[in-house]
Amino acid sequence: MAEVKEADCMCACDREPARLPQPRSRLRQVRCYEEHRIRLLGQLPQAMAAAHGVFGGPSLDLPVWAAEARGTARNGDAERDRFLREVYGTLLAWGMHRMGERGATMPRFETFRASILSVWPLLEALWDVRRPQTQAQWSALCRVFHAAEASTTNSRLVANAKVLALLLPDAVAVIDREYTLRFLGLRNVYTYGTHPDRAAPCFEWRLFREIHECFFYPLVDDPNFQTAVQQWPAPQEGQEPAMMGTPLRAADSMVVGFQRLGLG
Repeated sequence: MAEVKEADCMCACDREPARLPQPRSRLRQVRCYEEHRIRLLGQLPQAMAAAHGVFGGPSLDLPVWAAEARGTARNGDAERDRFLREVYGTLLAWGMHRMGERGATMPRFETFRASILSVWPLLEALWDVRRPQTQAQWSALCRVFHAAEASTTNSRLVANAKVLALLLPDAVAVIDREYTLRFLGLRNVYTYGTHPDRAAPCFEWRLFREIHECFFYPLVDDPNFQTAVQQWPAPQEGQEPAMMGTPLRAADSMVVGFQRLGLG
């Protein structure tokens, strides 16, 4: 694996620290994320059962094909482009593009592809990282987050979290408004700009990083989570299975199930 050098990773956020200090975590205090994690862990059997049957069709098939293509994406240009086409298709299946004049829209594939290729060496350096640990790794991830062009809007958090969850599935979780942000009590902060820093540079990156460091990473490290994943109940007859594949994808499915039950 290529080494990530700090000089290659500078971005708009400048010198991301290896650990996010508490004073910078102003959007939510760490204890708030801990409370949500404990709340989810207390309802894991119900949440896991409810995670089945939520998504189906191409929403399930395409991410599997993207994961398969990822396995050979570093073998050459053709394999890399096949992987990026599978990622692009998965984003479509996940609702990131709607025909017509209203709703979410994505750029053309070539625009998306060019944005990813502009940071491909950084992606290769992060390929097998389960989570960023060093300043250089955080800076590299930050630069990729800002470079990816998967939406025609200025909103990056939801769109680029989905992109990175497909590109770096061991390190990045899916974040969306309906499930993740609502569960964490951050939907209004993000959607309606109710936080005083909403318009500040790198607000969305800070929120992305904070959600991972303070919620998703501690959740997948919890022994109760790890035991539960091994005992996930089977879907009922006729139900499509929950999306899993990696610990972070399983964590996202647990949040979806929790929200589906209205346990929040």
